[in-house]
Amino acid sequence: MLRPADLGHLFWLARPVNLLIAGLTFSFSAYISYLFQFDFVFDPVFWTELLLLLGIMSAGYWINDVADLAIDRINKPHAVRVSKYISAKKVMTAYFVVNGVALLVSLALPLKFQLLNVGAIGALYYYARLFKRQAVIGNLVIAALTAAVVLAGGLLAHLKMGHLWGMILAFLITFIREVCKDVEDLPGDLEHGLQTLPILVGVKQTRSVLWVGLGLLLLACNAPYFVHWVLAEQNLRVYVLLSMMLVQVPLLRVARLLRQARKPADYGLLSRLLKYLMVAGLITLLAIP
Repeated sequence: MLRPADLGHLFWLARPVNLLIAGLTFSFSAYISYLFQFDFVFDPVFWTELLLLLGIMSAGYWINDVADLAIDRINKPHAVRVSKYISAKKVMTAYFVVNGVALLVSLALPLKFQLLNVGAIGALYYYARLFKRQAVIGNLVIAALTAAVVLAGGLLAHLKMGHLWGMILAFLITFIREVCKDVEDLPGDLEHGLQTLPILVGVKQTRSVLWVGLGLLLLACNAPYFVHWVLAEQNLRVYVLLSMMLVQVPLLRVARLLRQARKPADYGLLSRLLKYLMVAGLITLLAIP
């Protein structure tokens, strides 16, 4: 039976900072979907899907920590909670309970949200059990799930062009971040036989992939300006200014740190900076009409 202390450990295992970013992402997307109005706060579907989103994400982190227990004891022994503070059995019990409730509550939502929630639960399960141990596939799965958070917000009312740009930014930033985490976790992954990208092709070639990703992200930041100018003759000067200040200049900092990175721990800092870029990128979308 879960004790109050166990709930605290489950909370920290759920990565509250990441949950906050996901909640903000969904809320920004809902704001755009409701044509830059706050009417979404009166929509019960918004609040229901937000809670289900956070619950499904939490459960995904729980099963991932149980599956990676042996690896985490090598990569980040100071952060291991499973089996040290709370048993794996309790964590898995919470996983099944939360996902079971999420599936039941989803039945009260429109079909599009039912499909998204079931797909997310399935993808996170197979990511923890299978995809994470394969090069690139696991990275693509998590990147696609992050983009799906933006899509979910857009499906509340009106799916707009801003959602497309948001999905692209979320996908690219998350993919780059996941590859950085693979390099950071290289020691434990290597010992336990995972087939991640840096293990298969080496850190040097993985850095090349990261450089390509950063280049695509820079293009994606500027694409809205040119596309809207060509298709709708809209001049997105405010968007460009926000993007330069909040995303593209910090992106130069990320590029400099990548050039200087020499050991796995250096990629941990890159991963944390990319979290900031996720939120900053979403803010810039508010300047797209």
